[in-house]
Amino acid sequence: MRTPNLSGKKFGRLTVQERTMKPGNTHSAFWLCVCECGNKKVVATSHLLCGTVKSCGCLRKEQSVERFKQAAANNTIHGEAGTNLYDVWHNMRQRCENPKARAFRWYGAKGVKVCDEWHDFSVFSKWAHANGYKDLVGIPRRERLSIDRIDSNGDYCPSNCRWITVSENTRRGARTRWENAASRKRSAGADNAL
Repeated sequence: MRTPNLSGKKFGRLTVQERTMKPGNTHSAFWLCVCECGNKKVVATSHLLCGTVKSCGCLRKEQSVERFKQAAANNTIHGEAGTNLYDVWHNMRQRCENPKARAFRWYGAKGVKVCDEWHDFSVFSKWAHANGYKDLVGIPRRERLSIDRIDSNGDYCPSNCRWITVSENTRRGARTRWENAASRKRSAGADNAL
């Protein structure tokens, strides 16, 4: 198939100047292009026609800067991204809503949800601080506060959650697992007796 003449045509921010060769490549057609920013770039015909290359690279840089600014603006809404409380909130949502999360099988897969109001971090943060949460930076992890569901079959919501230390939460989880195993064992024994 004959390569179309792209000289003078514009693709995104690139204006094609002339056909050129790329060292080491004798099979594909390449074009010397000038970007709106003034830089020059050699681009393959297919990349121009498909729209995969639209600038010398300046467009991607600008989009990255814009994404960074947007992320920074989102962080300033509550200013707590990267804090322990934000991590608690994020991890709580991941284990309930993200099937790829490691703990999803024990939470989201079993129907445990995060209440609608807590999808807004600022609402969750207000509840946390009003209900005894303290950001205990600099102390051992086991002594930091962890969110706990009072009814382990219930959802994450204000009426079913409280703050306890990580070590208390670990002990509570182990006790619950032991009680569940004992209950299953008693049920299995009762079934065998029938």
